[in-house]
Amino acid sequence: MEIIKTRVMRGPNYWSIHRHRLIVLTIQLTEKEKALEATALNGLGNKLEKLKPSLYHLKAYKSVLDVVAQVAIEIQCLAGMDCAHTVVQSTAQPLVAKVIFSYTIERAGIYAGRTAVNLVNALLEEQPFQLSTAVHRLKKIHERDSISPEVQVIVYDAIKRGIPVTQLDRDTLLFGFGANQHVFRRGIDNRFPTDPLPARIPLVAVTGTNGKTTTTRLIAHFASYANYQVGMTTTDGIYIQDELVDVGDCSGPQSARVVLKNPDINFAVLECARGGILRAGLGFDYCNVSVVTNISRDHLGMDDIDTIKELASVKAVVPRTTFPTGCAVLNADDELVYQMAERLCCEVALFSMHAESKRFRMHVERGKLGATVENGHFVLYKNREKIPLIKVKDVPLTFEGKSDCMTQNILPALLTGFFLKMPLEDMRIALKKFIPSPRFTPGRMNSFRFKGFTVLVDYAHNEAGYQELKKYADQLKASVKVGIIAAVADRVDEDMVNLGKLAAAIFDEIIIRHDRDLNEDTKEKMTSLLLQGIRQTHESLPVQVISNEFEAIKKAIDQVQKGSWIFVNAENVYDTIAYLSEYPSTSVHLEAPQFSHRRGVF
Repeated sequence: MEIIKTRVMRGPNYWSIHRHRLIVLTIQLTEKEKALEATALNGLGNKLEKLKPSLYHLKAYKSVLDVVAQVAIEIQCLAGMDCAHTVVQSTAQPLVAKVIFSYTIERAGIYAGRTAVNLVNALLEEQPFQLSTAVHRLKKIHERDSISPEVQVIVYDAIKRGIPVTQLDRDTLLFGFGANQHVFRRGIDNRFPTDPLPARIPLVAVTGTNGKTTTTRLIAHFASYANYQVGMTTTDGIYIQDELVDVGDCSGPQSARVVLKNPDINFAVLECARGGILRAGLGFDYCNVSVVTNISRDHLGMDDIDTIKELASVKAVVPRTTFPTGCAVLNADDELVYQMAERLCCEVALFSMHAESKRFRMHVERGKLGATVENGHFVLYKNREKIPLIKVKDVPLTFEGKSDCMTQNILPALLTGFFLKMPLEDMRIALKKFIPSPRFTPGRMNSFRFKGFTVLVDYAHNEAGYQELKKYADQLKASVKVGIIAAVADRVDEDMVNLGKLAAAIFDEIIIRHDRDLNEDTKEKMTSLLLQGIRQTHESLPVQVISNEFEAIKKAIDQVQKGSWIFVNAENVYDTIAYLSEYPSTSVHLEAPQFSHRRGVF
């Protein structure tokens, strides 16, 4: 057997909400190893007992991976680190499985996992193994990386007060370390910044498949109007009080910690994507409000998440970390999201685009918190009281009520602000001033008016996104609808074909472009799959393949017809908007801030 991937959980995660420190090994087995029966496992147990009596715990175990998990735990215990939790989980691949076990010190946990696999392999192959050497190595790691409880209190207190641990008095930090002064470097700088941080300020965590970033930004906008100093993470970057301090996909735990450690903020809104949850867990222990926008097909087939139910389980990590005194804001129109309420011990607020849906009515008639759209108004419910807030058409983000997805994104933001007692009048004003643009919603339905045509820049990259795009496009009056589309490489073939089908139902002409970092084989495969879907919907639809996004935009504009609507599926929104800014525009929304952070590759 061999380890093909090692991941370290440092916060609430897919495998456990309460056990934050877990090692997740993805292991490739041989047919022979998978087929080992009880007699063979007993024989393996006898060999382990000869090496160390405490390693013989195999009578109740059913597979060789159970042996690996137990060895990984036991050798950490032998080195003075108490660990107990193990799980063995199968995957869709018959010869690939996951071994999950707890650790006390990260480096020791990684080493224990590798040692356990090597030890079991050696015994299966009748080879000698120096267990005492491995345990001695673990003891050294324990000695070097351990931090006393007294120092843990000092460091966590510093984090709460926003003081960088590197600025703490050296003599104070060395209290409890004894002679191990190098722990000041290894322990403080490396260990503590990777741990989830205790809540010191109101914290809102947002997850889902689509709408996460817009919802996150809108909640942050509400908080700013309520006079909070806001830190925010999104798939576009990290923002501290409206200043972009880091650019890129910052929806993981490390970015969350950057915000939570910043002393200049007193309110945090964190976008939490599936990748970060699976890679390392969340970057915080608990949140005051959690939001789940929706669950739909996306990224399936990655990280052994093969079904939409498994994807929902990943996203459910976020609401399950809500304080008992907090609130989980859930989409009542999405069955998988709605079901998450069953495992929660906090207050639940529901939002729905269908005011008369049975589950929503039942919820608000019980006096629970809810938000919906009724008679063209955004409406809040609490204690059976109906609170009309503002007309849908008066909110710029809804595109005069034409964009259902944007309308839906507003509902959980309203519930979040309402639960956190933000003034309703402040939220009304904030809604009117939240303009869909590169400033407020970069890459989310950014519409630019040019002389004789319009360009919409959007990050839509999955089926649900294209379905919402179709709803919006069907309401537009345009002489020609041109789509510059792409598929993301980490999608299963079926999803790419379906994307092509949807694109053919939206556009009159299509240009297929590619992301810059793809190799030629991947580009050809993606083009083929998109074309397959397009032709299944429309056999004669005009399609061009122009790999470079900016060349594709230039081609679309050069051959534009009066009254055309051009959709651009942007790879990097800042680059795309900067490129479009070279064309004379009548739009008031074209200027985007902080272009110095764009990659500048056109």
